[in-house]
Amino acid sequence: MPEQAPTEHTPEIPLGSWLADLPDERLIQLLEHRPDLAQPPPGSIAALAARAQARQSVKAATDDLDFLRLAVLDALLVLQADTAPVPIAKLLSSIGDRAAEADVTDALADLKKRALVWGDSAVRVAADTGTALPWHPGQVTLEYGSRTGEQIAELIAGLDEAQREVLEKLVEGSPMGRTRDAAPGAPPHRRCPAAGHGAAAACRC
Repeated sequence: MPEQAPTEHTPEIPLGSWLADLPDERLIQLLEHRPDLAQPPPGSIAALAARAQARQSVKAATDDLDFLRLAVLDALLVLQADTAPVPIAKLLSSIGDRAAEADVTDALADLKKRALVWGDSAVRVAADTGTALPWHPGQVTLEYGSRTGEQIAELIAGLDEAQREVLEKLVEGSPMGRTRDAAPGAPPHRRCPAAGHGAAAACRC
């Protein structure tokens, strides 16, 4: 797919310019979310923007994100927001009924507070965002893109207690788990293999 060129409807907005327009309280909030950006103190907004887009800093900023926020980043990467602005309406359409629009909007607002996403009606993400995800970009957005919210709800309703426990841990905390029960040849009755493809794919031995 060719790169989407910025247009009058989706203008290119560098992170530095976007940060420069933020009020002081928003910049303070950013540094509270990402304290590494203040060590040592950046000498300018341009320096702050460069640091915020550095691979190591982006990775640190995603470590405590929940599944929905990571999924929003995943969807933006599929839409190539790392190369050109993506209209928010297009992001919402991409996610569809797999998440409530209000929840996606809240997640997007939180990602903006962390400068992991920036822009207004059209948004960008840093070029190294894909390296910060705990899965290959597109794995969440595309793999289950053909399933509706109702179908996913039915699959979840069919889980037994052990399977649901694994899923809840992955949703509430980090979406990446570590367990020997995901190793090749692990007994099929052990939790991670028994949890099914969706949960087991998020586990690592």
